[in-house]
Amino acid sequence: MTTDTESTAVIKVRGTPLEIVNKYVYLGQEVKLGKENQETEINRRVRLVKRIANLKWQWAGHIARKSDSWCKDLLEWRPWEHKRPVGRPQMRWKDDIRKVAGQNWMLVAQDRERWKGLKEAYTKLVEEGLR
Repeated sequence: MTTDTESTAVIKVRGTPLEIVNKYVYLGQEVKLGKENQETEINRRVRLVKRIANLKWQWAGHIARKSDSWCKDLLEWRPWEHKRPVGRPQMRWKDDIRKVAGQNWMLVAQDRERWKGLKEAYTKLVEEGLR
C-alpha cells in the first residue's frame, strides 16, 4: 500500500502488527481513509485506550478505598464450588494492575498519593502493549 518513497512505522498491539486499510465499514457506512484521516484515526484510538486505562486505574483505586461495598466483595469472590476450565486462565482486569502496584494493590490504593504516582507507570504499561 506504500510506495518506495513512503515509509510507515509498524504499529503492533501485543506483538501483532496492525493492518493498514484504506476503507472500512462502520455502522453500515463505508468509511474511506486518506493519509491524514488515517493518522487522525490512529491517534484517536490511542488516546481512547489511554483514557480507558486511566479511568480503570482510578476506578480500581476508588473501589479499593471503599470500606464495605458489594463491588469490593465481588472483586475478592472466587467460585470455589466450580472447577476451573482446562487451559490457560484468562487474564483478569486486575492482573495488569498487579503488574504495576504489586500483589497487595488494594493496600497500596489506600494511600492516594502513592496510587496517583503509580498511575503514570500503569499508563506507560498500557502504551507499551499498543506497540
